[in-house]
Parts: sequence; structure tokens; C-alpha cells
Amino acid sequence: MPVLTDEEKEILRRGRNAHTNHVPKNAEVAQYHAATAFEALFGYLYLSGNMERLRSLFNLICGEN
Repeated sequence: MPVLTDEEKEILRRGRNAHTNHVPKNAEVAQYHAATAFEALFGYLYLSGNMERLRSLFNLICGEN
């Protein structure tokens, strides 16, 4: 069962592929890009006012019901 919509997948892809000039020395590039992707998705949901979906994904990631 897919958790993300096609639109959300596109936001993740764009966030992951964003060019960065700096990666913290205690993080791997792939980890940093993945974190940036989730930050982009959560920012998008917040700015679009979709708080219910934001909470739903956050609870899913944190393992809460």
C-alpha cells in the first residue's frame, strides 16, 4: 500500500535532488539528501495548510497510531 501520493513523491524527489554546498562532517551525503527531502515534504505540507496529512506522516514515521 503506497503511503505517499504522486505529488508528495515529486516533492521528495525534488528535495532529495536539491544541490547543496555543504554537508555536515558527521553525516553522509545520502543521509543529508534524504533528510532534506523529508524537510521539503514537511515544509510543503505545512505551508499548504495540510496539517492533518503532516501529522499523519509524522505519526507514521515515529511509529505512533
